Amino acid sequence: MLGMTVGAVSGGRLMKIGRRKAILVSCIFGIAGVATTYFLSFQNLIIGRLLYGFSTGLFSSMCPRFLEETVPNHLYDKFAPIYVISQTVGNLVAFMTGEMLPDNTDKQALVDDDINWRLIIVYFPLVLYASVIIFFVFILRHDAVKFLVTDESKKEAAKQAI
Repeated sequence: MLGMTVGAVSGGRLMKIGRRKAILVSCIFGIAGVATTYFLSFQNLIIGRLLYGFSTGLFSSMCPRFLEETVPNHLYDKFAPIYVISQTVGNLVAFMTGEMLPDNTDKQALVDDDINWRLIIVYFPLVLYASVIIFFVFILRHDAVKFLVTDESKKEAAKQAI
């Protein structure tokens, strides 16, 4: 929870470098957190979860702003709920994947179940972060036009984005 709070508060300052770049930086923090969690130790779990939470907090503050600046005004009413719905669906998927784990009372089964917890905590988030990076590197190559036109030095980048 601490990582998410710090990430959400930091998102506004980080967005000054550009919405697209800030989201990519958030992905790097998330991948670092997930990768740290992969190596099983209590310290790695704490550090990894803090980094992963920080990344999630950054996303929660930056993605709605990026969506607002990217979607045309006349379509914003239809697209704005998508972010909230996707968060809710993500929470539902997280709870459903928890059903793959053994019962909490069977401690030995929890220790022996190596693949399911790695799938839930490591592999699935890595795939999502990789998808975001691929999307922003190969498909959405420019920052939001509304962000670019607010800065005189970025006028040329705004023209390219249009």
